[in-house]
Amino acid sequence: MSILTGNDLLQRLSNYNAEYYCIIEKVEFFPGLIRIYIDERGDNSLGAIQTPMSSTLGIVNESSLSEAKSPIDGKFSISDDSRQYLGYLDFALDDSLLNNQNIIGFQYGNCGYSTARLFRLDQELIDRYHIKST
Repeated sequence: MSILTGNDLLQRLSNYNAEYYCIIEKVEFFPGLIRIYIDERGDNSLGAIQTPMSSTLGIVNESSLSEAKSPIDGKFSISDDSRQYLGYLDFALDDSLLNNQNIIGFQYGNCGYSTARLFRLDQELIDRYHIKST
């Protein structure tokens, strides 16, 4: 198991506005899997928080995420759509993410949240953390 903590990440925030935001706490790598630990907050001023299971992970490009992947699993110690989701999301790691030293990004929810540029998946990171696809 290999971990990138908050200080190791390029960006840690995927936000909708100042009241609805998702902090990426850390990223863990397992064979064929990327686990994203999140702390999503909202004040219910715009209604319920979007479900974390509609979040995406992919390659950052000019205007969106390419090769976007949906979570294959998620577990939350707090699951309250009126104020907070605290837990993690699992994403499959396949060869589509391991090419060309890509910047990997995370976007919370299904619409309106910004993309957090998490890390550059270059050969140095792959070697250091023994990252392998499925």
